[in-house]
Amino acid sequence: MIKRVETGIPGMDEILHGGIPERNVVLLSGGPGTGKTIFSQQFLWNGLQMGEPGIYVALEEHPVQVRQNMAQFGWDVKPYEERGMFAMVDAFTAGIGKSKEYEKYIVHDLTDIREFIDVLRQAVNYPALTGGVL
Repeated sequence: MIKRVETGIPGMDEILHGGIPERNVVLLSGGPGTGKTIFSQQFLWNGLQMGEPGIYVALEEHPVQVRQNMAQFGWDVKPYEERGMFAMVDAFTAGIGKSKEYEKYIVHDLTDIREFIDVLRQAVNYPALTGGVL
């Protein structure tokens, strides 16, 4: 039997016969307005509610806007960020403006895939996200 990770999204786990197969990589594809962003944010939020850490990579929106959009659904990730259970990787602003003061994980050169991977690795290896002690 395949172990599955529940998405917590109404109807989705039923369609997926209990959720996404554990340790699988999922690509959300579709045109603008089809719900890819909301799906991923809701999946992360539901994971946080179940005690699972999460990381969101902001590629096309300012991280502040991402947090505001999530909050409109009642998904306030700030307390989880403060506890180290949630990380926002800023791969949008390149650290220009106030982002460098507020964001912990910033990709400064958006054309450098190695830097992107290094920043993502830092976020993944943060103790609270890996079950370690802060």
